[in-house]
Amino acid sequence: MNRGSASADLCTLNSWFSSFTTMRMATSLWSGIQQAARATGGSAQLSEDGTFMQRPDAAIVVFGETPYAEFQGDITTLQLRPELRSPIATMRRLKEQGIPVIAVMITGRPLYVNEALNTADAFVTAWLPGSEGGGVADMLFAGRNGVFAHDFQGLLPTGWPATAKHGGPMLFPFGYGLRYADGPHAEEPGAPTNSLTSIPTSRYDGL
Repeated sequence: MNRGSASADLCTLNSWFSSFTTMRMATSLWSGIQQAARATGGSAQLSEDGTFMQRPDAAIVVFGETPYAEFQGDITTLQLRPELRSPIATMRRLKEQGIPVIAVMITGRPLYVNEALNTADAFVTAWLPGSEGGGVADMLFAGRNGVFAHDFQGLLPTGWPATAKHGGPMLFPFGYGLRYADGPHAEEPGAPTNSLTSIPTSRYDGL
């Protein structure tokens, strides 16, 4: 993102069993980011591998699971399949260049992603936003005045795993979450944690 062009009204969605269809009058997450960046007076560029022509002020790295339903989504461990983990390497490369990283995870279930949590400056679980990518983007951008028009309100509907083992320990408990209103030190001991999974500048080493 930099300190922007309008987006098309097309979005590719998955059907019940992982085939794809194009829906009009839907907003992809990328389209939402473009619109939100332009509304703040900035711009955004799309990159599949984290390369860029103009150095960004920050990078939003969207990653997560591909569409599935029922048995097609069965996994033996609580982690992303290997072919879906390359965005985490992209996060590391961006961080090595001194670019702040906001990780946005698309998933229908909590998964072991400690490497992404450790790498990103902020981590947001977007779950499955469907055709309303603009709603996710709205949560990532402040207005021109630097104030966020929306804050996170949700809470984890189940514990978030600390390992890839089924039935293993939890990294975040049921009901955990943060809000912008909690401030940048919300994870420190004794600080309130009363909203969603927006995790600013945290480190979970050794997990």
